[in-house]
Amino acid sequence: MGSDRWFRLSLGLVLLIAAIWAMFSRLEAIWNGHPAYPTTLLVTAGAGLMLIAFALYPWRRDPEPNGPPWEADEPDSQRTDHYPPGRARRSRPVAGRIVVTVVVLLWVGFLLWLRPS
Repeated sequence: MGSDRWFRLSLGLVLLIAAIWAMFSRLEAIWNGHPAYPTTLLVTAGAGLMLIAFALYPWRRDPEPNGPPWEADEPDSQRTDHYPPGRARRSRPVAGRIVVTVVVLLWVGFLLWLRPS
């Protein structure tokens, strides 16, 4: 599995586990309280499930690994990217991953802080 897939899988697991734990640790207080909090927990769990699905399900593969047919005949001297044919740069920058991770951890901390005592 590529590093993008591991990143999505780990973020999805963090979101799903945090939402499930917050939901079931104070289930009665959450269901009898304001409906915005259980809705937020369910949306967070759904986002985690979607990230896990995008990380694990194989339909994310490129249907044309060598690129579109009209670009396959392009000579190498006209290529602007310096990657092998059929290989595009797909990894995200490290700074973007750090920002996304910090935002997800802040969101999980906020959800757990809102949990009724």
